[in-house]
Amino acid sequence: MLKIRHFAKPRIVVSNPSRRNWYLMKRKLQIFVSSTYSDLKGERQAAVEAILRSGNIPAGMELFAAGSALLIVPKASQLWQQKAMPLFKQKKYELGMPFLDSAVKYDKTNHWLEYRAFMKCIFQKSYRAAINDFNLAIKKNGNSWVMDHSYVFYKGLCYLQLNKLDSAEFLFKKEMEQEIKDCKEAHYLHWFYMGVLQHEQEKYAEAITSFDNSLRQNSQFSDAQYYKAVCLFELKQINQALDVLNQAKENLKAGYTLNEDNAIYEAYPYQINKVMINATIDGYRDELSQKK
Repeated sequence: MLKIRHFAKPRIVVSNPSRRNWYLMKRKLQIFVSSTYSDLKGERQAAVEAILRSGNIPAGMELFAAGSALLIVPKASQLWQQKAMPLFKQKKYELGMPFLDSAVKYDKTNHWLEYRAFMKCIFQKSYRAAINDFNLAIKKNGNSWVMDHSYVFYKGLCYLQLNKLDSAEFLFKKEMEQEIKDCKEAHYLHWFYMGVLQHEQEKYAEAITSFDNSLRQNSQFSDAQYYKAVCLFELKQINQALDVLNQAKENLKAGYTLNEDNAIYEAYPYQINKVMINATIDGYRDELSQKK
């Protein structure tokens, strides 16, 4: 007897309606096709192919390895992405990327193109390649979203990492102006990266204003506190910088850092850690003692 069951996906909580609708459109089910492997082979293959045509993901005791299913349906983009995932989880991005390339090649929804752009930006840190993918995605989808942020934002992040500060500033401003127009407020993470950009431009007072805007939405955001302290130090306000650094240290210890879903797997640009904070506090204390 052939049985088909679907596994429930975790509930997606997204406050912005447009983001929530986007996630629902991208939602896929993993569907388990059950029978003993030796019987009903034709029926099982037909069921697997129908599941894949519907845009969902088949599962079965012999299909848990994506490579096995690809023998049946070699143009299934979801399975090529699944084949890449074990390598990505081991941080073997160069080995996994050709499989994701195949997912993009066979995908008719353009979802894996934007996903590949995100992976190149945040995980592989191949920023020029990520920009190329985001440009292709924009041509196909407009300025859509992937992993809770727009293509334009991620392009700005790539340019920031390439020290193309003027390009990054243009894109961050474009994104934030649109957000303020649509939602009355820019995302706290976008204010954070605008502050980082202004810090790199040595516009320390402007950077502090951006970090304060980020902290107004997320008051315990240790990363924003850290870079605000760095700007205060550059403005010769060392005591105040140390006060803010100590707050950042306590908040980081309590877990208040970048809360992007993928930050647990790979550090985002300019994400801080306790070694950075402790070294900076020690350096600022030494600087202060030398002035006395």
